[in-house]
Amino acid sequence: NDAASRMRRGLFCVVMLVHASPAPAVDTPPLVIPRGTLVQTSTEATGRLRMVDLNQLMAAAVAADPALARGKVTLVNVGAADRDGDPIYRFVTARKTKVIFPGGIKVIGYECNQEAAQRLRLSRPFVDVVSMCVNSSNLVADMLRRNVPTLFPVLKIDIDSVDATILDAVLRHFKPLVVYAEITWEFPPPIDFALVEVGPPANFHPGSRGCFGMSLSMASRIFRRHDYRIAGAGALNVLAVGPALAPVVAAVPSDLWFWFQFVADGYFQTHYFAPAAWPKLEKPIQRAERAERRHTKGRLNASPARVFGENVSLYDRVHRAMGFDGFDSAKTYLPIRTMDRRMRTLAQTIAAGCSSQGGKYMLAVGDRCCAPQWVGDDPRCVCSLAAES
Repeated sequence: NDAASRMRRGLFCVVMLVHASPAPAVDTPPLVIPRGTLVQTSTEATGRLRMVDLNQLMAAAVAADPALARGKVTLVNVGAADRDGDPIYRFVTARKTKVIFPGGIKVIGYECNQEAAQRLRLSRPFVDVVSMCVNSSNLVADMLRRNVPTLFPVLKIDIDSVDATILDAVLRHFKPLVVYAEITWEFPPPIDFALVEVGPPANFHPGSRGCFGMSLSMASRIFRRHDYRIAGAGALNVLAVGPALAPVVAAVPSDLWFWFQFVADGYFQTHYFAPAAWPKLEKPIQRAERAERRHTKGRLNASPARVFGENVSLYDRVHRAMGFDGFDSAKTYLPIRTMDRRMRTLAQTIAAGCSSQGGKYMLAVGDRCCAPQWVGDDPRCVCSLAAES
């Protein structure tokens, strides 16, 4: 009928007008990469980058949001052994801290070792000690049960175990302003490594035998996933800040290569040993480190850092021709350099460290995880932090 015909013509015109309309212009700003900060080193002494100070970060956070300092604030210390160098204990006992948080501070400290937990109760009465071996599920549940606020000042994780799974789980539920996380420096960027799951307690020896912790790249991947950025590194830890404090550290480099160049490598600072080295390392680890400094062979060869050599070489040349004729070529790619050889040796070293512990681990570069060229069909290599039991 005429009405239906007019309706069809009207719809056609509407559709034609929609398709004919130009897309609105998007005013995207040009790419800007921060100019490199001049850093004082032995050969470059004309500039200096000051280390990020936790008190300055907290003062800036409270200045931006005074509500953060109302009442008693909570800090969470996962791996709360009684150490004077612990950043949380240094922060709590500093004079400036009492000015920033006049209502006081409550520290919840999780410690797996019962003897260490008892010592902590006696030496630091301001810590609410929780004697518990944590994993990603029971830690979050306990923090929720204790009414830890979503936003709190400082989180520290240092357990020489499944640090990566715990860091990711906590940041899925809570938003601490500052995070300290322990890493192992034996894996240079861009290698993602993490212990994801441990075997029976009788087989796992945190801090003394191999296959533990997470790499710098893995920590960065987790932080970036939750909108945090690395703003400092030293000893065995990195410091990261959330979005609220990102402007405060805008001048501080966050790229991994920058921070990797200032830290001790696995040659002199490691407690990652494969089983073949264990019989020689029943004495304190410091003895092995002193032996390594004297270039004694055969002690720390099981360290993952050994795979890359003293100059941290990542690639091996395998072919000198062009790898392809062009993007429209029908020929397959021919590698002229590869990381696969070193990654395969690295995977074997990791597997040796994990074998007697029954653990699972993650090993990845970019978007390749547990590549068969590296690990074969090893079921212990997993690609999800949720694999932890």
